Amino acid sequence: MVGIKGNGNNGAVAMLERDVNNIRGTLGRFAPELLETEYAREMWALFEEGELTADRQAHGCLRAGREIGRLR
Repeated sequence: MVGIKGNGNNGAVAMLERDVNNIRGTLGRFAPELLETEYAREMWALFEEGELTADRQAHGCLRAGREIGRLR
């Protein structure tokens, strides 16, 4: 498995969003409530804040007031 470095890689956000949203779309066929989640955006925001860790539990939504710097 090849790692993608987020800092200094302009395509990292797009790749994360694409891959996470593809998984969301696939699993959303069986659990439609997943289609309303924003895991990719939440993960990137946590990454930018230095809070993304392996044991961090994602909720699929963004906290109020959390900005997403480079995510479109």
